[in-house]
Parts: sequence; structure tokens; C-alpha cells
Amino acid sequence: MEITVFFVGHGLCIIITGGDATILYDAGGINIKEKDKVVGAIVNKIVLGGKNKLNVILSHAHKDHVNLLPSILNSKRLEEFEVRIIVGGEEKEDDDKIGIEKIHKKSVFGYTKTVDPEDFLFGLGDGIQVNYCTNDREDFDKDKDNAISIIMHVKDTVGFSAILGGDANENSFKNFEFLESNLYLITHHGSNKFHANTTSLLQKIKPNIAVVSAYLSYNHPRLETMQHVIQTSTMANAPKHKITCGVKDSNQSTFLGTTINSNQDYQTFETSKAIYTTRDTGGVSFESNQDGEVYVQFENRKQKLLDLGRKLWSFSSTSNNGMKIKLVKS
Repeated sequence: MEITVFFVGHGLCIIITGGDATILYDAGGINIKEKDKVVGAIVNKIVLGGKNKLNVILSHAHKDHVNLLPSILNSKRLEEFEVRIIVGGEEKEDDDKIGIEKIHKKSVFGYTKTVDPEDFLFGLGDGIQVNYCTNDREDFDKDKDNAISIIMHVKDTVGFSAILGGDANENSFKNFEFLESNLYLITHHGSNKFHANTTSLLQKIKPNIAVVSAYLSYNHPRLETMQHVIQTSTMANAPKHKITCGVKDSNQSTFLGTTINSNQDYQTFETSKAIYTTRDTGGVSFESNQDGEVYVQFENRKQKLLDLGRKLWSFSSTSNNGMKIKLVKS
């Protein structure tokens, strides 16, 4: 299984390959540099997945999660793909997904209000186990449009697992039993509003690695969220690297041993935990194989993880662009 988190400015776009169908989880981005180049890279990754079936899972219908999809599906390279598109929630007149269901001749479109993802989407075969969690707007008092995000947990035969949640908050996960994961895609671009990314949720997920997709918008990712993740006991150690956080109106005076500059919206810090922001590293991918190895590749630099908590990992260099990480099951 390979999980690729693209750098799409303020937004989210993730591709998962290795099953009988490729998964595109969210497809949105704002303030993207070289948009055509980014879309081309996304299309290329879908094609390289080696399947002509594509599951498009749009966690919810906000622009920063859907606005790249028309450009992606309009690619001639995807003309012969069979596409299933599912969106969290129910259709509303003001949805940002205008016309999505009409942009690809072999696409079928649905909302979680009326269809079950497991029945609606293409199966992934024996290589990847996937579980979904969906919610209705009526289940929430606040932040309904984000809280209905589709949550997805994936796990391959090696045992490598990840959880993705769009802009979900803690309440969105309350009925989901598949939480524990090696990799946590930090929800809502690192927001801490409406009980997003709480300490109690992180203690259930028990992440070893965390990635947030954000770029200098809405004060994301929040310093408080990054602190919650870093303080989670299962987080892996890593060589010291930079993370940029929103510090505006923070009630803290220091973070990671550095004094917070209250005169600016964002500040860059250094950490030795395996938490990364696409703003600082660019895109990042995690690829496992049947030999029990996981390759981690960062767009902007090479990093070597030291420890993945519940499992023992050893390391050997593979190339200038990545590291081969051999998984030894405990």
C-alpha cells in the first residue's frame, strides 16, 4: 500500500494505491503554486496505480476539498477509468462541488446520506482492509458541514495502517471503532476548534507518525494541535526538523523550547518527533511492501524515522529521495 499526501496549498488531496481500485481521498487546494503541475502529478499517480477503477471519496463538499476534481477527471489519461464519487453528507444548493457528477462519462455519483460507501465504492480486494464512518448533520449542534466528513481507516497485509478524516472533529469519531493507526492525517488542517484533534482522540488513535496538510491560511495548523500530537506517547522520534504553526492569539509563551512571537501570525519551530506539515516538507508518501518494509519519501528533504512506538523498525538508506524502513513485527 502506498499513501501519498500532496502539497496543495490550503486543502487536502491524498491518493492510496495497492488495492483493486485506486482511492482519491479529497481533491481540493487553494493558493496552489503551479496548479497544472500539481494536477498533473495527481493524475500521474492515479495512472501509475495500475488499475482502471477509481474511488473518489470527498470527505465533505467544501471548496478546499473538492475544487481540483474537475481538472483531475477532465484529464484524457483518465477517460477510460470507471469512477465512483461519494461525498460526505447530503446535497445542498450551495455545495462547492457544482457539476462534479457531470464531468466524467464513466462516473457514478452519490452522497453518504443516501448510499453506503462499502456498497457504493469499488472493492479493494484482499490487499487493503478499509472501514468507513459516516455521520448526518442532525448528529451535531455545531460545525455541521465539517463534522459530517467521511472518516476512513485503511490497513494493509503487512499491518501498516492510517486514518483519514477530512475536517472531522472528535464527535465525528464517536461511533467508529477502527481508530488505532500508525499514520494520522491530522484533521481540519490542524484546527483545534469544535473539539478537533483533542488529546483524548489522539490517545485512542495512538499515532506513530502525523501529517497535516496546511499552508498559511486560517492560522492552521494551530500550535495547540501540534502540541497535542507531539505529546502523544506513541509518537515516533525523528531527526530534528521544522514545523510552522499558527500562533496568533495563543495563550502559550513558549513552544518546543522557543519563545512565541506574539507579533506574528505564524512561527517556525524545530521538533524531534515524527510530525510533519506539507507547508514545510512538501508532499510526502508512505509505501509498504510484502517484505514488511515501508519507504518514506519527502518532497523537499530526506528524513529518517527512528522509532515507531508499538512496533520495532530498523533503517537503511535507499536513495537521495527516501529511506527504506524495514518493519520487524513485535
